[in-house]
Amino acid sequence: MKIQKKLLSVIVLLVVCFLFSACSMEHQSTAQFLSTSSNIFVNTKSPNVCAFNVALFSDHKINQVDYVFLESPDISSEDYTVDIVNNNIDVLDTYQYQGFYIKNIMVEIRCEKPIENSSFESLILNVDGTNHTLHFSTPVTHHFVEGIVFSDKLQIMVFPNEFPSNFINDKQASAVYEFYATEDIALQDIYFDDFLSASNVMYAIGNEPPREAEFPIHVKKDEKLNLYLSFTSESDYDLSYVSTNIYFDYLAESSNERYFNSGVVTFDPIYPILDNDTSHIDKIIDSLK
Repeated sequence: MKIQKKLLSVIVLLVVCFLFSACSMEHQSTAQFLSTSSNIFVNTKSPNVCAFNVALFSDHKINQVDYVFLESPDISSEDYTVDIVNNNIDVLDTYQYQGFYIKNIMVEIRCEKPIENSSFESLILNVDGTNHTLHFSTPVTHHFVEGIVFSDKLQIMVFPNEFPSNFINDKQASAVYEFYATEDIALQDIYFDDFLSASNVMYAIGNEPPREAEFPIHVKKDEKLNLYLSFTSESDYDLSYVSTNIYFDYLAESSNERYFNSGVVTFDPIYPILDNDTSHIDKIIDSLK
């Protein structure tokens, strides 16, 4: 009788252990992690650093994110260093949607050797003790060469370079670039390295009203040139992080020599956050699930 009671106790204990283990495994299997790595489109130039933002989503608040490995078919991991920067602001620290919290980070890649061209296919991060591999559906491409060029003949006065991603393919959203000519020039074209095209281009010289652009645009010495343009693409990037270089290509009319002004333009799906409205981040989570 005592043996039967002991056997029954052992069986009950085993059943309890099994149920506890099953519940624990179920909890682990339902732990969720998402990232925007598949929505990152980067083709940039800069001699010092390749930088881009990645949003991480988890069913628990993310405290610590550490770099583990960056996969590149072009260069050895010994040739570059990677820093992970916390890019959250207060409203993101308290953000929660459908059980997901957010950690927005900036990835900064610095080359230790003079390597011009590089591409990166995936990034491994340790997030609160667990490794996660973030795959870039389009490899992140960067050229460690001069990418920001401000020439003297067409001096830059206003050069906007950060926009919300929903500016892309929005004909009502435009940017204004302002220049000052120190000699007679002829603007030949406006173009990008990748992903984007300039559309709805308008221009104004001095205090004239804006008019539709037809290239070349001739600007006399000491005149101010305002350019108004929208950003278009064949792809839908309204929930994506897009970064590339824009170029303003022109001729110096006295010598017929070609010059350009250029800089990086970035389109971010997370920032800016206006009036603490995070509904656009909700859409990102819905698209990733």
